[in-house]
Amino acid sequence: MVVKLFEITRIIAVGLGFFLAYFYGGSAEEIIHLLLPWLIVPIMGFSALEGLFFGKDAARAKGYGANSAYQIQTALFFLSITFMSIWLYFANWGVWSEITLLFTFLLSLLLSAINHTYQAVAHGNYTWNNLIRPIGVIALIASVYYPLSQIL
Repeated sequence: MVVKLFEITRIIAVGLGFFLAYFYGGSAEEIIHLLLPWLIVPIMGFSALEGLFFGKDAARAKGYGANSAYQIQTALFFLSITFMSIWLYFANWGVWSEITLLFTFLLSLLLSAINHTYQAVAHGNYTWNNLIRPIGVIALIASVYYPLSQIL
Protein backbone atom coordinates (compact mmCIF):
# COMPACT_ATOMS: atom_id res chain seq x y z
CA MET A 1 0.00 0.00 0.00
CA VAL A 2 2.79 2.45 0.88
CA VAL A 3 4.58 1.66 -2.39
CA LYS A 4 1.40 2.49 -4.37
CA LEU A 5 1.07 5.74 -2.42
CA PHE A 6 4.67 6.61 -3.31
CA GLU A 7 3.93 5.87 -6.98
CA ILE A 8 0.90 8.15 -7.03
CA THR A 9 2.67 10.91 -5.08
CA ARG A 10 5.71 10.63 -7.36
CA ILE A 11 3.61 11.16 -10.48
CA ILE A 12 1.68 14.09 -8.97
CA ALA A 13 4.86 15.77 -7.65
CA VAL A 14 6.69 15.47 -10.98
CA GLY A 15 3.65 16.86 -12.81
CA LEU A 16 3.43 19.74 -10.35
CA GLY A 17 7.15 20.35 -10.77
CA PHE A 18 6.82 20.66 -14.53
CA PHE A 19 3.89 23.04 -14.13
CA LEU A 20 5.73 25.25 -11.63
CA ALA A 21 9.01 25.23 -13.57
CA TYR A 22 7.43 26.14 -16.89
CA PHE A 23 4.99 28.62 -15.32
CA TYR A 24 7.50 30.48 -13.12
CA GLY A 25 10.71 29.87 -15.05
CA GLY A 26 11.37 32.78 -17.36
CA SER A 27 14.42 31.28 -19.02
CA ALA A 28 15.70 27.80 -19.76
CA GLU A 29 18.19 28.16 -16.89
CA GLU A 30 15.40 29.04 -14.44
CA ILE A 31 13.29 26.11 -15.69
CA ILE A 32 16.17 23.69 -15.02
CA HIS A 33 16.82 25.27 -11.62
CA LEU A 34 13.18 24.98 -10.56
CA LEU A 35 12.64 21.57 -12.12
CA LEU A 36 15.68 19.72 -10.76
CA PRO A 37 14.47 19.10 -7.18
CA TRP A 38 10.90 18.47 -8.38
CA LEU A 39 12.16 15.62 -10.55
CA ILE A 40 14.82 14.10 -8.34
CA VAL A 41 13.23 14.31 -4.88
CA PRO A 42 10.02 12.47 -5.83
CA ILE A 43 11.64 9.95 -8.15
CA MET A 44 14.92 9.16 -6.42
CA GLY A 45 14.03 10.32 -2.92
CA PHE A 46 10.88 8.24 -2.71
CA SER A 47 12.69 5.28 -4.27
CA ALA A 48 15.34 5.62 -1.56
CA LEU A 49 12.69 5.60 1.15
CA GLU A 50 11.02 2.59 -0.46
CA GLY A 51 14.29 0.69 -0.61
CA LEU A 52 15.41 1.55 2.91
CA PHE A 53 12.15 1.34 4.86
CA PHE A 54 9.73 -0.66 2.70
CA GLY A 55 12.17 -2.95 0.92
CA LYS A 56 10.04 -6.08 0.95
CA ASP A 57 6.96 -4.33 -0.41
CA ALA A 58 8.94 -2.40 -3.03
CA ALA A 59 10.75 -5.53 -4.21
CA ARG A 60 7.51 -7.49 -4.40
CA ALA A 61 5.86 -4.72 -6.44
CA LYS A 62 8.76 -4.83 -8.90
CA GLY A 63 9.05 -8.61 -9.01
CA TYR A 64 12.52 -8.76 -7.39
CA GLY A 65 14.04 -10.31 -4.29
CA ALA A 66 13.79 -8.23 -1.12
CA ASN A 67 16.31 -6.57 1.19
CA SER A 68 19.48 -7.50 -0.60
CA ALA A 69 22.68 -5.53 -0.07
CA TYR A 70 22.29 -4.23 -3.62
CA GLN A 71 18.82 -2.91 -2.88
CA ILE A 72 20.14 -1.00 0.12
CA GLN A 73 23.19 0.24 -1.81
CA THR A 74 20.94 1.45 -4.64
CA ALA A 75 18.65 3.20 -2.16
CA LEU A 76 21.65 4.99 -0.66
CA PHE A 77 22.78 6.08 -4.14
CA PHE A 78 19.27 7.46 -4.75
CA LEU A 79 19.45 9.26 -1.44
CA SER A 80 22.80 10.85 -2.31
CA ILE A 81 21.46 12.14 -5.64
CA THR A 82 18.40 13.47 -3.81
CA PHE A 83 20.53 15.35 -1.27
CA MET A 84 22.68 16.78 -4.06
CA SER A 85 19.62 18.10 -5.91
CA ILE A 86 18.46 19.91 -2.78
CA TRP A 87 21.99 21.20 -2.14
CA LEU A 88 22.34 22.53 -5.68
CA TYR A 89 18.96 24.21 -5.53
CA PHE A 90 19.82 26.19 -2.41
CA ALA A 91 23.54 26.67 -3.09
CA ASN A 92 22.73 28.10 -6.50
CA TRP A 93 25.99 26.93 -8.08
CA GLY A 94 24.66 27.58 -11.54
CA VAL A 95 23.01 25.83 -14.40
CA TRP A 96 26.03 23.72 -15.40
CA SER A 97 26.18 21.96 -12.04
CA GLU A 98 22.43 21.41 -12.24
CA ILE A 99 22.70 20.04 -15.79
CA THR A 100 25.48 17.70 -14.67
CA LEU A 101 23.26 16.27 -11.95
CA LEU A 102 20.27 16.17 -14.30
CA PHE A 103 22.29 14.14 -16.84
CA THR A 104 23.45 11.78 -14.08
CA PHE A 105 19.83 11.36 -13.00
CA LEU A 106 18.55 10.83 -16.55
CA LEU A 107 21.34 8.38 -17.42
CA SER A 108 20.59 6.40 -14.27
CA LEU A 109 16.91 6.26 -15.21
CA LEU A 110 17.71 5.33 -18.82
CA LEU A 111 19.90 2.43 -17.72
CA SER A 112 17.21 1.41 -15.25
CA ALA A 113 14.63 1.48 -18.06
CA ILE A 114 16.86 -0.78 -20.15
CA ASN A 115 17.11 -3.19 -17.23
CA HIS A 116 13.35 -3.15 -16.63
CA THR A 117 12.71 -3.80 -20.32
CA TYR A 118 15.19 -6.67 -20.27
CA GLN A 119 13.52 -8.15 -17.16
CA ALA A 120 10.12 -8.02 -18.87
CA VAL A 121 11.28 -9.46 -22.21
CA ALA A 122 13.90 -11.99 -21.15
CA HIS A 123 12.43 -13.15 -17.85
CA GLY A 124 8.71 -12.59 -18.29
CA ASN A 125 8.61 -10.18 -15.35
CA TYR A 126 5.59 -8.18 -16.48
CA THR A 127 5.12 -6.03 -13.41
CA TRP A 128 3.79 -2.50 -13.76
CA ASN A 129 7.27 -1.03 -13.13
CA ASN A 130 8.93 -3.12 -15.80
CA LEU A 131 6.33 -2.16 -18.37
CA ILE A 132 5.92 1.55 -17.57
CA ARG A 133 9.55 2.48 -16.80
CA PRO A 134 10.75 2.73 -20.44
CA ILE A 135 7.73 4.83 -21.41
CA GLY A 136 8.12 7.09 -18.38
CA VAL A 137 11.82 7.65 -18.98
CA ILE A 138 11.27 8.51 -22.64
CA ALA A 139 8.53 10.97 -21.62
CA LEU A 140 10.79 12.49 -18.96
CA ILE A 141 13.69 12.95 -21.37
CA ALA A 142 11.35 14.50 -23.94
CA SER A 143 9.97 16.84 -21.27
CA VAL A 144 13.36 18.31 -20.41
CA TYR A 145 14.53 18.52 -24.02
CA TYR A 146 13.34 22.11 -24.54
CA PRO A 147 15.24 23.81 -21.71
CA LEU A 148 18.33 21.66 -22.30
CA SER A 149 18.32 22.42 -26.01
CA GLN A 150 18.19 26.15 -25.23
CA ILE A 151 21.24 25.94 -22.96
CA LEU A 152 23.37 23.38 -24.72
